[in-house]
Amino acid sequence: MGKAVSKSNKKSHKAASKQNVLLLGLSRSGKSTLVARLLSEKISEYNPTEGFNLVNYSREDDTGSCLNLWDLGGSKLDRIGWQFFYPVTDGIMYIIDSEDRYHLEENKRQLNLILNNNILQKVPLVIVANKQDIEGAIDETEIKSLLELNNASNMLCGIFGTSQSIESSIASCLHTLVNEMETKHIR
Repeated sequence: MGKAVSKSNKKSHKAASKQNVLLLGLSRSGKSTLVARLLSEKISEYNPTEGFNLVNYSREDDTGSCLNLWDLGGSKLDRIGWQFFYPVTDGIMYIIDSEDRYHLEENKRQLNLILNNNILQKVPLVIVANKQDIEGAIDETEIKSLLELNNASNMLCGIFGTSQSIESSIASCLHTLVNEMETKHIR
C-alpha cells in the first residue's frame, strides 16, 4: 500500500528537523514525477500512486531541514484517506495538471475541502500548476480565477507554474512552502 525511500542531498552537518509535506492532487497530476525531479532521478513513466509513497528528502542548502514527502494517491478511493494524514502535516503541495481542463471542477472541490478543514487552518499550502510546458496549459493566473481562489484563506502561499523539465521551478515552489512552514511552525 505504501513505499518508503530515503534520499539525502544534505551538505550540512546540522541536526535536521523533520517536517511532513503532503503532496496532494488528482491521479496523473504529476506528483510522483515531481518528487523524482526533486531527487534528480531519471524520469520514467509512472503509474498512478496507490495508497502513498514516503520519501525522506534533505534540502541542499544550509538549513539542515529534512522533509518527509508524502506522495498520496489521487484516485477517488485514495482521496478518502487524505484526512488521516492531516493531523501530522506541516505543509501541503497541491498539484494540478494544468493541461487537464476536464478535471478543474474536481480540483476546485478538493481544494475547498482542504482550505475549509479546521485541522489544516494554520498549515501553509502551495498550488503547483504542473505541466506548463504543454501547449494549451492553463497559466497560474487563470487557474487562480477558475478555481475561485482570489479570496482563499491565509493557508494559500502561492500558485507556481512548473514543468517536469524545469527543476528550478519545482525547487522554488518547495522553498516557498518550507519558508512558510518555518514561519508558521504549528507543531
